[in-house]
This record gives sequence, structure tokens and C-alpha cells, in this order.
Amino acid sequence: MNYKQKQLKPYLDIQAELIPLHVWNKQIKGADRGKTPIHSEWNSREYNQNNKVYNNWIDSGYNIGYRIKEDELIVDLDPRNYVEGINSEELIADLFGFLDFEDLIWELPVVKTGGGGYHIYCTLPKDVDYRLLRKCVENIPGVDFKKKGGYVVAAGSKHPSGEYYLWENEADRIEVPEELLALIQRDPFEKSDYTSGYGAFSGTQLQDLILDKLDVSDYDSNDTWEPLMMAAHHATAGDGIEEFLAWSLGDTNYEGDENKIRNRWESLDGDKEVTRKASSLIYELKQKGEDTSGAKAILEFSNINDFSEMDEEDSEEAEMLKSAKSAASEIDVADIMEVPKDKGGVEGAAIQAARDLTKSSDMEEKMKCIRLIKAATLEESIEAQEILTNSKIMSQSAINKRLKALEAKILDSVTEILANTTIETVFKKGKHIITEPNKQI
Repeated sequence: MNYKQKQLKPYLDIQAELIPLHVWNKQIKGADRGKTPIHSEWNSREYNQNNKVYNNWIDSGYNIGYRIKEDELIVDLDPRNYVEGINSEELIADLFGFLDFEDLIWELPVVKTGGGGYHIYCTLPKDVDYRLLRKCVENIPGVDFKKKGGYVVAAGSKHPSGEYYLWENEADRIEVPEELLALIQRDPFEKSDYTSGYGAFSGTQLQDLILDKLDVSDYDSNDTWEPLMMAAHHATAGDGIEEFLAWSLGDTNYEGDENKIRNRWESLDGDKEVTRKASSLIYELKQKGEDTSGAKAILEFSNINDFSEMDEEDSEEAEMLKSAKSAASEIDVADIMEVPKDKGGVEGAAIQAARDLTKSSDMEEKMKCIRLIKAATLEESIEAQEILTNSKIMSQSAINKRLKALEAKILDSVTEILANTTIETVFKKGKHIITEPNKQI
């Protein structure tokens, strides 16, 4: 067992949102991934939060992550990125009103990271919009300000170096001091900033759907690298810095430039003119001959109009919206996944299907099993996959390939089913339907 379970208690006391991370020494394409989430959709996926689930993660050897809520801020200090002549720890201590960093540790909830840094857990004032907080500032190198849309490795987990994340102090949280807020808070965005896919991607989606398909050595000049940085920043609303940074540092040309890259990324939140947006990422994939379906689905979904400010009591459109929401809520995932109604979501169905497969089973039977695995809980999915690999019915790479294909099908199908259901339920007798000359509704 790699996880120090007693370190979990402070998170349980505050009903934290925890997520499973890879095993501490996991590597993918030669890169350490023990600090990264198992699921690409970790930011939106609903995980059961109870001791049984946590114990299953721990028994499986996983690290655990802490998913940050919108009223929280975690100050992340990483000594690897400190700059000689600038004492970032003392600067942070001063902003919190302490004489030195040791005093801060004695008073605030702080985790010592496996990499020798610190996580300071804080809350945000109710009137602060987390989206307007900067991820880093140039004059305090080696410090990130993590907010909703991000996560940190939880105490008790094991760093790729073999060292553990451990609580230094389990004190009650305090609100971020006004002086620190003034430093990291920026002006509200113009409404136009939210168009064209702004913030459509999470950092993990940026990595899985875009960066993993692009060779960093093809972007070894500023003329090619900076436009991609702008597009990645726009697509993630600035939250994809860790993924973009890790990708950039994969090229020796950028070795030692971590702080420079962070500062250039952060400059895009200021007055710097942005000439590349999220849609540019699709173009890059096309130029490289890579699959764009997953990225396009996310981008297209993000461009649906936001009706959240509609007067739901007085307008006809609002009543239509309510009906549409109701219709959407009745869509059964089994319709999309093609899981039999009496099987999908039933505990043990995926495990039983995996056990029933033999080497002579045809592809249809195997795909039924894959669909059940996709619909199962994390724990059952892992166990079912282990049955398939241990019995040599399917290799892990074959399972992963089919799960990805199924995910692509879901992305394609969910939009179609939602549209058809909405049309049938809401737009009765063709009212409010506009048909273009190409027959597209």
C-alpha cells in the first residue's frame, strides 16, 4: 500500500471532493504521471465520496487528488522554480501577514509536498469570482495560485520521487488576505471573451485531445510556439498552464525556461493582443493529419448559447427552455451506450460479462462487454478490465482503443439524441423550427 491513509482525515472532515490519480510511479511515454488524474473528464465526473471508494482507490495503489471548489484557493509553492535572489516563501508569508514562512506554517493549513514544496489551503471571499484570479505573478516565481478547474495531490499520496505529501499543520482555513487578492485579481472579461470556445477545454482535455497529438519539436521557434500557446490559453481560459508547460518542456530547447513560459502564459490575461483562439487548435490537428472529432465536439458544444440569464417567469422562450431541460433529463444513457436496459448500471454486470467472454467470443460480444465496462463504476470497470487482461481475452491496449472509440461515439450520439428529443418534445407542429436551404435544422 503506497498511500498513508491517516493523512486523509482532514479531507473527510470538510467533505472534500477527492479524485483518483495514477499510481505514484506511473509513466506514460517516458513522462511521470503519478500526479495526474486517471480520467480525462476528472473535472466534471461525479465520483462517489465515501470511505469504501477511497479504500478501493488506495488498495489499487492509486494516489489521491483534491479537486478544488469555486470558493477555495490553494497557494502552491514549488522550490524547483524559485529564482536566485528572490525569496518567494518570505514574500508569500508577508502577503499573509506573517514575519516569516515558518510562522505561516505554524498557523495555517499546510501540506509539505513530495517535491519539497508547500500547499497552503485557503478560502475565497463570497464576492470573489475565481475565474478572475491569476494563476501566477511574475514577481513571485515558483508560486501558483490554484482554483476551481484545478486540483492538487492530496496529503498521503506518494510523489514520483518516492517522498510523501504530508500535513505540516491541519489548522482551520482562513480567507485569502486582501493584499494577496489585490495582487492576483484581474479585471472582468468583456462578454466577447467568452465566445469562440473560450474555456471550453479542461487542462486534461487539452493534453489528451490536442497536445498528445502534436510533436513539440515541430514548435521549436517562437513563430510556431507562441500562436499555439495563445490558442491553448484561450481554449482553457488560462487553466491549462501545467499541461502546456509539461508539453513545452519536452523539448530541450525550452529546458530551464519554466518561469519564462509561465510569465508569458500569464501575460495573455492582460493587455496583450490575442490573435489565436481555441478554434486554431482544430486547424493544427488537421495540418498534422490527426483526428479532430473529440476536440471539435467539445468546441461545438461550448458555442451553444447561454440562456442562464433569461427571465424564466415571463418569457415564452424560458418555458421552451424548461421543457428542453426536462426532455434532456429523461435521456437514458443506455440509449447512447446501447447497454441493455436490464444491464446498464447494474452492479456486477461488467464483471460478469468479462467472465463470460472466451477467446472464441465474437466482436459483438466483446463490444457488449466494453459498453458495460464504460457504464460501470470505476472499481468495477478496473476489475472487469483485469479479468480480460489476465485471461488474455483482450490486451489492455485493445481495451483502451475500444473504450476510446466508444467515447467518440458517445460524443457524436449525445448531441443527436438531445436534439431529436428536444425537437419532439418542445417544437410541436414545427413551431420555432428554422430550416436552412441545405435542410439543416
